Amino acid sequence: MKRKQGIILFLAIIYAFCIVYGNDIMKYDTVAYMNGKTWGRIFIWTIIMYFSANLCRFPISGILGTIVNIEVKIKTSHYFLLMWGIILLGWLPVYLACYPGLGIYDGPCQLVEITTHHPLVHTLFIHGMNMLAQGLGWKSWLIPYTIIQMGVLSAVFAYLLTCLKNWGFNLIYLCVVLGWIVFFPMNPLMAAATTKDTLFAASFILVLCELVKVIRGGCIHWRNWFHCCYFVIVCCLLCLLRNNGVYVLIAMIPFLMYYAKKYYKRIGLICMAIVAGYYIYTGPLMDVVQIPKGDSREAMTMIVQPLARTYKEKVKNSLSQEEKEMIQRLFGNNAPWYESHISDAAKCQFDSKEFLDNISKYMKLYIDLGMRYPDVYLNAVLANTYGNWYPHEILPDSTCYRMYFEFPEVTAEEHGSKFPRLYNFLQKLCRESTYLRVPFLYLVFCTGIVFWIILFLLAEVIIRRQYHKILLFIPFGALFLTILLGPVALLRYTYPLMVGIPILFGTTYEDELVKRV
Repeated sequence: MKRKQGIILFLAIIYAFCIVYGNDIMKYDTVAYMNGKTWGRIFIWTIIMYFSANLCRFPISGILGTIVNIEVKIKTSHYFLLMWGIILLGWLPVYLACYPGLGIYDGPCQLVEITTHHPLVHTLFIHGMNMLAQGLGWKSWLIPYTIIQMGVLSAVFAYLLTCLKNWGFNLIYLCVVLGWIVFFPMNPLMAAATTKDTLFAASFILVLCELVKVIRGGCIHWRNWFHCCYFVIVCCLLCLLRNNGVYVLIAMIPFLMYYAKKYYKRIGLICMAIVAGYYIYTGPLMDVVQIPKGDSREAMTMIVQPLARTYKEKVKNSLSQEEKEMIQRLFGNNAPWYESHISDAAKCQFDSKEFLDNISKYMKLYIDLGMRYPDVYLNAVLANTYGNWYPHEILPDSTCYRMYFEFPEVTAEEHGSKFPRLYNFLQKLCRESTYLRVPFLYLVFCTGIVFWIILFLLAEVIIRRQYHKILLFIPFGALFLTILLGPVALLRYTYPLMVGIPILFGTTYEDELVKRV
């Protein structure tokens, strides 16, 4: 009992800090860390969340436990096709509304140039769709791109539902997951968008399904070479579709080897071969085929933002002349253009070559300023990431160009929509965040709530002492940490975590949701 209450209290304390810090960062762009009122609010929120978590935990388990087990008696292949058809039919209105597709985010840029700044596989896919559209005489490459991507994502969702059915999950839970897949508008919108995160999310689901098979079947799963080869394929897709994927795989390696038991050498060699192959692919191979490399500053948000904020706040009276000049040299001999909620402005100025050529000198500056102004650094990190962990974020952002989802600004007629009314509804939903007007329902859309669902489920697994299920949380944790290091908090970055929640929730509450023979 003490152990359980200790875990719940720890969860409540983390939530209290996030609520207070997130609210202050969003409203005032700073946190008064040593202010008594701040600590008082944290204490009050800790008490509220401690009792709320205790009250909520038991009803969730109790409600799920009372669900009548209804068996799904249908052949697996037929079930997959049925689910795939239902999902595609449910997404059809959104496809018609967004016709010919949503050329947003990095897609149009990838069509113009080929670099390693974006995943080469995704860029080549876009160019292939452009060639296909030209060959067929279609007016836009978005038509084949959207059709294929929507088909792939819906098929992966159908595969997820088929896995849940084969694992014995209750019909009611399957219906709830299916309902979320079909009616949550961001699923078909992501399927229609030209962003690499959609296909990355699909590969993330496939990896999670394999991990559940490992959890349920143990080391026997790796006895079959077919399973090993399939795991290699889905992990390669994960790495090729986003750089984050390789870090997720690296984080999983020691846990996979532990769960593989007598097959640990096989799994270790397979995973390390994938990682080595990835770095050969992104390094020497790209040099051979002469694909221009992306700038390394893309991975330096946590260096760029604290330095830029320190310069902005301390340039007048605290920084020495030498420190000012060093920071200016890093930003193209200019004052950093700092936007607290997105690093793109400062990052575009940042001279990564100058930084890497003199890395010891600049890292010393970075550490010295961090030791001197820890509050400024922490404010910079919190301001750039709060959308990932604060569950009450208000969008669109009033301080910079940042909205829930980058839906086209043009009218339905200009876009070519076949369903103008739905187009207008989705445009307001994404650009004006109209979901915020609906109490409680807005939490379904909020990107910050995903972090809390994952944390709550992890606490539940630990309370139940089902430690073997922690393997499934590793890719979630690794991916979330890489998202925190990203340039901005957006739905599309969190989307892979979001689509993995049905697997995580089902695995956590397996005792209540899986029918027992």
